[in-house]
Amino acid sequence: MTYDNGQSKTIKVPPTAPIVTFEKADKSIVMKGAPVFSITTRDGETLSARAVAIGKDGVVPPM
Repeated sequence: MTYDNGQSKTIKVPPTAPIVTFEKADKSIVMKGAPVFSITTRDGETLSARAVAIGKDGVVPPM
């Protein structure tokens, strides 16, 4: 990794580290027992989800 100030650092990633990406999905991916991570905001009594990540293929959010 090279920083804006010109310094660099080597980061070792083990071969067992999960490599993930986010993709849009419809509500059919939501299943009972699926691992979920959500970013929410509260306005008084109302709680709104800004983003929701649902685990897939054994990956559990937050990654």
